Amino acid sequence: MQIKLYNPTEPQKDFHRLIHEDKPFIGCLVAGRQTGKTFFMQNDAVMRALNNPKHRMFWVSPIQDQANKVMKDIEGMFSNHQDLWTKIIKRYDRKANEMYFITEALLSSVPLIVETIFVVLRLTLYT
Repeated sequence: MQIKLYNPTEPQKDFHRLIHEDKPFIGCLVAGRQTGKTFFMQNDAVMRALNNPKHRMFWVSPIQDQANKVMKDIEGMFSNHQDLWTKIIKRYDRKANEMYFITEALLSSVPLIVETIFVVLRLTLYT
């Protein structure tokens, strides 16, 4: 099944090239306001979850409100496509900010705190 979530802008196409073609170990997107950084990464997270079974992703935000907004925005991308949502999302735990995809991939959105950094590093390095 081919799914096109959005039409990327020129800066978003540059982000895509950096992440998917250059494939750096750690990437840094330096861009101004309103260039679509968050929107691009939300779409990229969904595509990674669908294309990489059992993949674990952590969206780290400075504060809890931003972590909540990211997940609500991802859910909102499918507001007019509930049939598609039910096909790709196995479970969405709003309280824990976790989306489980049919591919058994996990997207978790958390605020940036010292414990978060430790957990993310531990899961990244040891799983």
